[in-house]
Amino acid sequence: MTVNTDEISFRSLYLIIRRGLPFIVIVALVAGTVGYFSVTRKPELFRVSSTVILAPPSVEFVGEGVLRFQPLVYATLNQYKALALSARVMAETLEVYPETNLTVSDLKAASSIIRSAEQVTNGVEKGFPLVVDHQLVHTDPGTAADLTNTWVEVTLTAVRESLLAPLAPSNSSIVLRLQNISEELKTIETEWQKFRSIDNFKLLESNLVNINQKIVKGTNRLEELDSLTRVAEREQMVLESQLLEISGFDDPMPDIHEGLLDTQSEKLELERKLRASKLKLELSIAERSVLQEQLQDLVDTTSGLLTRLSELAQKREEISRRLSDSRTSYRDLSATSTAIQTVRGLTLASANTLSLAKPPINPLRENDPWHAAALAAVIASMVATLPFFLRETFQPPISIKDSPAK
Repeated sequence: MTVNTDEISFRSLYLIIRRGLPFIVIVALVAGTVGYFSVTRKPELFRVSSTVILAPPSVEFVGEGVLRFQPLVYATLNQYKALALSARVMAETLEVYPETNLTVSDLKAASSIIRSAEQVTNGVEKGFPLVVDHQLVHTDPGTAADLTNTWVEVTLTAVRESLLAPLAPSNSSIVLRLQNISEELKTIETEWQKFRSIDNFKLLESNLVNINQKIVKGTNRLEELDSLTRVAEREQMVLESQLLEISGFDDPMPDIHEGLLDTQSEKLELERKLRASKLKLELSIAERSVLQEQLQDLVDTTSGLLTRLSELAQKREEISRRLSDSRTSYRDLSATSTAIQTVRGLTLASANTLSLAKPPINPLRENDPWHAAALAAVIASMVATLPFFLRETFQPPISIKDSPAK
């Protein structure tokens, strides 16, 4: 009868290990030695850390120079980590600090972002603002510190750009509008200066007053001439009447009527007065005609002055209104630009470095060669034991013949 058993006693295990003990010990010693020298030949690693704080302002730009206070809204740790460990940030870091032969992948593998211990109390993460540590591992402590600080600065620049992104369209629009309004304001101010150089409104007003005074005097003189003309006409009519009356008594025989000599003398006096009256009337009429022409010229001049004054007043009002509107727009846009710059300044100040990385003195403890040697020896001894167990397992089964019957 053939007996197969899958059970192995402790004695069998002991015997198996004892038979392979020299080989197992040799393999363990070789593996431990290799592990020790592999760690000692490996360069020492140094870890540096730099702490940053992210506290976006609670003020946001609404528009037209208005700021509004909002509840604090912050980026999460995962969002900050994704940005800090992004390929773009890593590549820019290596561009800013080219004194290393690391690639983007190497730098990302050697870098890490963790929440700062200052923000953790009894294992519970505090609220905002967000405080994180930039950690980097490198073989050279000075390079590690410089590279970490460069990485922090590039990351903070990216964070600020991200925080300022919502303001970019408004800021660009305001700057463009402010530039246009500024140029328009300069143009209007130049136009206003030119207008003031030709604006003789007060002089025209003074001339208008003088002309009106002349018109009043001329009108009074014209009325006076009209009165004098009427008086001269009546006087002429009286003289002509008297002259006709005297002429009716004329006698063709003066030697007979010597008494009429006085009448002839009176007739001559009346004729002289009549000629003087006619001359006076003609002079009055001539003066009246000239005065009427002068008054008409003054009226025309007054009309022209009034038209010019009206044009100047309209021009002044138009330029003044445009200048006032442009100045108001410029003042409002300036206030808006100031508000944006205020939010921008608060935003830029919201991402800062709390502590810069400094070159460490001691390397990482995880590079202990004795620890690596012991671990390698244990693993090697376990692996070296495996062939002996396999050989024992695949040996042919032991045959036991039945005992002869009595």
